[in-house]
Amino acid sequence: MQQTIKLAVKDATDQLWEFTNLAELKEFLNTEIEFWKGKYEGFESTKIQEIHQHFTSYTHISRIVTAIDDLEKEASELDEKVYVNRINQINEQLRGLRAIWLWSGQPYTETFYKCNLKYNLKVTTAFIDFLIKKQCANLNEQDYLIGVLLGYEFLMQDSDITKRSVSERESLSRLREALSSSKNELVREVDEFKAEFQDWYNVTKNSWPGWLNDKEKEHKTAQGGYQTEFNEYIEQCKDNISTLEKTYEELLRLAKPADYWNKAAKKFKLQGLLWSLTLVASIAVGLLYFSDFFSLWLIGKESDVNLGSVQGVIIFGTLVAVYAYLVRVLSRITFSAFHLMRDAEEREQLTYLYLSLINNKAADEKSRDIVFQALFSRAETGLLASESGPTMPVISEIIKATTNR
Repeated sequence: MQQTIKLAVKDATDQLWEFTNLAELKEFLNTEIEFWKGKYEGFESTKIQEIHQHFTSYTHISRIVTAIDDLEKEASELDEKVYVNRINQINEQLRGLRAIWLWSGQPYTETFYKCNLKYNLKVTTAFIDFLIKKQCANLNEQDYLIGVLLGYEFLMQDSDITKRSVSERESLSRLREALSSSKNELVREVDEFKAEFQDWYNVTKNSWPGWLNDKEKEHKTAQGGYQTEFNEYIEQCKDNISTLEKTYEELLRLAKPADYWNKAAKKFKLQGLLWSLTLVASIAVGLLYFSDFFSLWLIGKESDVNLGSVQGVIIFGTLVAVYAYLVRVLSRITFSAFHLMRDAEEREQLTYLYLSLINNKAADEKSRDIVFQALFSRAETGLLASESGPTMPVISEIIKATTNR
């Protein structure tokens, strides 16, 4: 969990550092641990037994860093109240540093270290107390006096404020403080970035399984839809192929009849034209003959057939009757030819219409029977008065037999 916190630490000189997050504080303390631990190890190499407590302060600082590490690991599992209590405990430990810890960045830390290397604990204590606490205790003892004098020398050497070394030392001190502040700011920003990145990572990690599951469901749904569409398309293709096969079979069956009706229509058309010419010629000859005969009769001239006698009347009547019958027969033959021509054309068109209906799946068994009955029924010629166009008696049985194969 990310909480807004406030941590403060003071060294033996009462210099204050404030922090708003644990990472920044830990970075600062680790630097102090590294510095003072290195100094302490320097004492071990020289076998010095009397060491000032400031040089062992890194052990206490290490315990604080350990507590910070534990808190960072458990932060996500702690509620706010427990978290605040743990922060307060760390603050208590930090307040305890004031009595035993000196900031490594103080200008006299190196001199302090060399003093402890060269002299005993009393000289070192008097030196650091003079510089930090401004105290000059136990001047009757030589060791304390030496420590105070060493502190005085460090404090008062080159005391002229116009000296370059003093100015440079002050400048370096300001730069050191600015650098420390910039480092703390950088650590704070890095910690905030890490916290934001961790939050993003946690959100992404938690939402990833759900997103992946949704995508898998969408994929399965889409795949099922595609499979259904594909199956429907395959079935539709099978139906179309079956329809085309049936249409082709019907076409093969009806191709010859359609060709026959086409040729028959042409033949009947030619016959109708020829019989029409014959009928016209017969009427023309009859009109010509009877007009001549009538003209002779009007003027009273004698002709081959004398209408004044019974025999002549019978002969003339017979001729007229024969001629009228001939004209009637020719006319019926002519109109019958044209009628058969139109019937053949209609049967041909009906054949193509039936094939189109099959292709469009609009023809059922009942429609097939009706169409075949119409296609293969006997055509009326017009030559016989009693013609009524009866259907072939076994056409239905033929159709059923052919369709059940």
